[in-house]
Amino acid sequence: MLKIISSPPFDDYSKKLFFQLFGKKKELGLSDASFVYLWTGVLSNETTYAYANHTLAGSSPIQLPRFADFVASHSIMLAGKKRFFNTRDDMYLLYLDYVGIAIPRDIFDKHYSQYVENIMDRSTMEDMIQDACVNNVVVLFVKDHFRISTINSWTNRTPELSTYFNNLFDYYPNKRFILVTSLENLHKEIDKPNCTVIPMGGDVTNQLSMYMQYTPNTDKNTTAKNFISLNRGPRHHRTYLVSSLYGRILDSYGNISYLSFPDSDTLADAIPYDYISDSNYNLASAGFNRYSQLKPTKVEDSSNIYGDAQNDNLTNFKQSLQHKYNDSIVEFISETSYNEHSFNITEKTLHFIYGANFPIMISSPGTVHFLRNMGIDMFDDVVDHSYDSIEDPAARINSAIELNLDLLTAPNVIERWKENKYRIDKNISFVKESKLRDYYSTRFWNTLKELKL
Repeated sequence: MLKIISSPPFDDYSKKLFFQLFGKKKELGLSDASFVYLWTGVLSNETTYAYANHTLAGSSPIQLPRFADFVASHSIMLAGKKRFFNTRDDMYLLYLDYVGIAIPRDIFDKHYSQYVENIMDRSTMEDMIQDACVNNVVVLFVKDHFRISTINSWTNRTPELSTYFNNLFDYYPNKRFILVTSLENLHKEIDKPNCTVIPMGGDVTNQLSMYMQYTPNTDKNTTAKNFISLNRGPRHHRTYLVSSLYGRILDSYGNISYLSFPDSDTLADAIPYDYISDSNYNLASAGFNRYSQLKPTKVEDSSNIYGDAQNDNLTNFKQSLQHKYNDSIVEFISETSYNEHSFNITEKTLHFIYGANFPIMISSPGTVHFLRNMGIDMFDDVVDHSYDSIEDPAARINSAIELNLDLLTAPNVIERWKENKYRIDKNISFVKESKLRDYYSTRFWNTLKELKL
């Protein structure tokens, strides 16, 4: 059984591994295994809706009036429990009735797939995964992070999908599962005797071949600010970071932006956590209030950073971020994962390398350790990364700032950057010369060869 349920844009690297593994199934003793590839984005959807390009969801092809509206209003028929009962013939007739005009069938067929192929919900996904469990060995390639809702991410460290897969493996105790994941340290959340967790490399691998062909502009402006902190999607650690930086009045030394700053009255309302035990709460709370007051006066980028190109991070870097990096020396990298044991290395980490900045990682504990062991220079003699092992989410952010206050506020920090420019170039070469990709692929295949099936 070979099944690709869903996949994100620019996912060539991971899918290539998937097909390569399937091609070697006999050699690896997996001839009778089920092979399933899926993107966790769809597992995050409790109800059915068009999980597709946002541009498609809001616009219709010229030849198909109101088609996007039709897809949205009929999504339960395109997915969910009735997914296999409504044929394209059925949907074509329904569409004609919906718009009330004659539309050629070939025009309908031309656009149908790209609008509806990713319409699923969690129930549909679970059914498909369970279908794969008909065989005694199941290989699951699972792309992206395991957190569904970030609301309680600071009070519950275990992501929902880690709980889901733990339950799945308990439900089939006599099946053997190989869980291939984008996440590092997932074994700390999923530790079952019938499951082997194999990391394949995070979302940093998306578009990696395109990044390898691109040479960034590493020049720095003579008036560059000491640091930059770019935050787009809503995450508690980004809210707390921005609040903590503003609470320390560090915004005069850096470029701080947050496109999804919460519309809450207080920091405690924005982030459910044990703030009573947070010795720096008052400082962060004052920063939260200060940023809230200043935000209406700030000129920030649109949150629609991709335009018509879904998840095209390289184009976003070239067009919207490159000049910001040219005007900064240090970066607070606000990764997607933070309070989870498992973490996903994404393009955000790749951008500090191509942006030629010194890194301060706002990510899960152990992220700096992982990147350092991979072979990336984390500039330990410039940046104090002692915060990397701190488990408490608020304390880790506060330490990341406090340990590096001198660097964040020092005059002429660009001179420190010039002294280390050759090391920055080596990090860029690490990516462009395929060492990053080779690290992931070599580890993947070596881990597979050690399996005893």
